[in-house]
Amino acid sequence: MRGRTTVVITHRLALAQCADRIIVLQGGCIVEEGTPTELMAKGEAFTALFVESAAAASLDSHA
Repeated sequence: MRGRTTVVITHRLALAQCADRIIVLQGGCIVEEGTPTELMAKGEAFTALFVESAAAASLDSHA
């Protein structure tokens, strides 16, 4: 959506990877904020969620 501000709330981290900016919430509080690349490089909350999501998807594909 070029030229517009769009707020997307998602549990689908693949969709979040397409965002210009991500805000990670835990317990109703902002715990991280940045671009997908910045957040993956930090290796904190967003990365943990991404790894967990990928592991769950892998288990689903083997079921």
